[in-house]
Amino acid sequence: MSKITETISKILEIVNSNQSYFPNEAFSTFSYTGNIKSQHDISKLKKNPSIIISGNDNNRKYNILFRELYEILNVKEKLISLKSFKDTTQQLFFTDEFNETKINEILNQYRKTNFYIVAKIFGLTMNKPKIEFGKYTFVRKDCIINFINHQMNDEKILNPKDFTYVNLENESKSDRNFIYIVMEIEACDTNYVSEKFENEVLLIINTLRYMTGLKQDRIYIDIDEYVDSISSRVQYTKEGFAGNSTKVNRKDIDVPFDEEYYFSKENGNFQIWSMLIKKQRNELEKRIIRAINWLGLSIMEKNNDVACTEIAFSLESLLKLNEQQSPITSSIQGQMSEMIAFICGKNLEERKKIIKDYKDFYSYRSSIVHGGESKEEGEYLKYFYMAKDVLIKILVNNNYLSCGSLQKIKEKLDDIKYS
Repeated sequence: MSKITETISKILEIVNSNQSYFPNEAFSTFSYTGNIKSQHDISKLKKNPSIIISGNDNNRKYNILFRELYEILNVKEKLISLKSFKDTTQQLFFTDEFNETKINEILNQYRKTNFYIVAKIFGLTMNKPKIEFGKYTFVRKDCIINFINHQMNDEKILNPKDFTYVNLENESKSDRNFIYIVMEIEACDTNYVSEKFENEVLLIINTLRYMTGLKQDRIYIDIDEYVDSISSRVQYTKEGFAGNSTKVNRKDIDVPFDEEYYFSKENGNFQIWSMLIKKQRNELEKRIIRAINWLGLSIMEKNNDVACTEIAFSLESLLKLNEQQSPITSSIQGQMSEMIAFICGKNLEERKKIIKDYKDFYSYRSSIVHGGESKEEGEYLKYFYMAKDVLIKILVNNNYLSCGSLQKIKEKLDDIKYS
């Protein structure tokens, strides 16, 4: 019995068991979505028009098995979402046709197309109407309708009376500053597009935060709009009130996005966008993207100790040879600090200072992770730009970037070290 047949049999075993809803038990249900106009249509079905999967264990197994079938059949490679795969193939239960042949017939009916998904990014402004980079286009908010109309066929342009048109027009007139990101995604269904976008747009947001490199209470780059708020504090003793304070929390400093800086080769930003639009990335590129993502997360983290720890995660994602090895031992710290010193330092004195700074940083990081607190406040911006400098040095030096893996970079650095 093949793995596919075995998985299908296990799914059918759960579906065909006599199940009914019991209180205090998890359950899920789905219904036949075909055309039912008469009792005759119902009689053609092998099962009732609704199916219940009852019980915690049954639901857990059922979902695991469906994901397993999704993976065995390489459905994701066909650009079809798990949700759409599940929703369509579940219909085969009702006609007693849930088998490999029929499932493949359904999969073969899907057709790939290029979807465009539009979302707002708050906290950024643009003077240019649009900036295009591969599958990403950034559009000024008052230009989005013209952009969409240009993308569509002439007969499909937005009608000024349509809800989408009115909504976009009203958004463009709002006081809150934002730009649109338009992402092109090849897919077979809208669920796949949504899943792909949600995963990718968070990476874009953290990349923009990394590039901006500004950690300030009133600067905010995100896909969700920040709502201004007021926080108040009152202090008192047993003798009476000692004082109170009120703070207005705003995110009202917008960052201009259409500057050359964001797409410059000199600072590595162009190279980052080039990696992001790739369908396949090599091992070094994956490390770089993960490191950037951690730095972007640290920008928005309110707790300074946590933010500094995320910088450490960024450096480890980039430079730790064995990514599975844990904890971070002194030998790993030594290996990483030496690599940073030779990547960033021009001479012996610079390298010695870099190694000292990095070891001080890791001493602080260890006190947070293992002790829960530190005697000193971490110098966030110093650590952030230390990590960013390592990334830039790798991104702008093709001798490093062309290596394709961290191991090959280490070999190059060893040649320098021992020459």
